[in-house]
Amino acid sequence: MALLYLISKFQQHEKAYIHCVHVHHGLRDTAERDAQCVSGYCRAHAIPFTLIRIDIAAGSNLEAAARIERYKALRRAAADNDIRLIALAHHMEDQAETMLMHLMYGAGMAGLSGMREELLDIWRPLLKVRRVELLNLLRDRGIAWCEDETNCDTRITRNAIRLQLMPVMAGIYPGFIDRMAQTADILADEEDALRDHTHRWLNQNAHISESFCWFVKEQYLDASVALQRRVLRAMTQVRQLNLDFTQTERLRRNIIAGTSKTVNLPSHCHAYVTDQRVHIIPPDPVSPPIGEVKVAYPANSLGDGVFTQAFDADMMSGAVLRHRQPGDSIHPLGATGTQSLKQYMIDKRIDKPFRAAWPVLAVGDHVMWVIGYGISQKGAVMANSSRTCFIEYLGSLPDGRENLGGAGR
Repeated sequence: MALLYLISKFQQHEKAYIHCVHVHHGLRDTAERDAQCVSGYCRAHAIPFTLIRIDIAAGSNLEAAARIERYKALRRAAADNDIRLIALAHHMEDQAETMLMHLMYGAGMAGLSGMREELLDIWRPLLKVRRVELLNLLRDRGIAWCEDETNCDTRITRNAIRLQLMPVMAGIYPGFIDRMAQTADILADEEDALRDHTHRWLNQNAHISESFCWFVKEQYLDASVALQRRVLRAMTQVRQLNLDFTQTERLRRNIIAGTSKTVNLPSHCHAYVTDQRVHIIPPDPVSPPIGEVKVAYPANSLGDGVFTQAFDADMMSGAVLRHRQPGDSIHPLGATGTQSLKQYMIDKRIDKPFRAAWPVLAVGDHVMWVIGYGISQKGAVMANSSRTCFIEYLGSLPDGRENLGGAGR
């Protein structure tokens, strides 16, 4: 109610549009009273009002489920009314409670920095305001408010912190709430700096796409422990995983020790560790789109051997750009005979997660060119080649190399 009053005053000065949304959870007998209190104030002050009733499925954590559904309802209402910012009334005591809860749960810096005043579409303008100041404001202005009687239920962790722990802390150090708000600001700024550092590291040492998610192992091993943990959390979040501390440490220590190539992760994902990279692999990997080839006659150079290559044109008749298939073979240039494509990729140390998606140029089941690595003896330009062609691969390789045009020309 204090937020509603202050926002309405802000509207008068800044000509902003506000819309009040009350979410009715239907969990308390007095919930209807709360809704009427808010709607009555909005009617009296000509503030647009929406009441949203939601159903909370029975579960082990009713508070968490109600919070998730409440935020969904607020965002739906914002979208329906073309509103870009959702203002919430969390105050300084709420911030302290949140920090203490996260400390108990074993959170890192992100959790210990508490709630942000501005984050995406959420605005918490009262985070620097004490609860008593808000109550005094309501009393001074004669504005009615409602108390949620379940706030006295100390079986709920947040309530126990507020009613049992915080009074003891106030007796030991009366200004602890203000100091905790200060700590939240400090940690939030430091969290932002470390997050930016992590993003820079990922930009230099990782590859993230719909099909592949990996980072370079050598640079990872040289990083600090704090950065190692942040990299793992960031990379697994790409696959919608939120690892706890124990899961993060198990994966981190396995990468360092090199005890296993495969580490199981939640939601049927897994990490795969090679000599060069650490891959985060979902249960159903998505094959990347294959690129294309451009052919020119005759070849005016041998090519760079990565994205461009000269071939004996007569031997390339019917060549098809595709991914690896069972039964594929190759006669490596300079070798005495053919071998399976699988063995060739192993010898070339192509990471196992890459192999099925690696682009090859093949005639039937004989691979003439493993893009980025090498060609078959059968397609090589020889002294007796009557016709030559120059082929350029346009597209990306699973290891992050890409050619958007003009390579080797």
